[in-house]
Amino acid sequence: RPEFALKLFGVITSQDIVQEIKKKLNIEIDHRKVDLKEPIRVIGVKEVSLKLHPEVEIPLKIEVKKAKARKGSKE
Repeated sequence: RPEFALKLFGVITSQDIVQEIKKKLNIEIDHRKVDLKEPIRVIGVKEVSLKLHPEVEIPLKIEVKKAKARKGSKE
């Protein structure tokens, strides 16, 4: 892991990932189907898998970006 990686204020969990899938694609997935060894703590791209069935695994790339500044906030 690079020393210059930007750390997140919080973490991203499998529940966050399935909520985003539901929001963007209107597909409901059980968070236990997301193969995430540990919560995501840094900005960047992370590869995870959706294990929908013992013989069906879908690779996903999760891109974590810095949040845009809100109107009126200093950054």
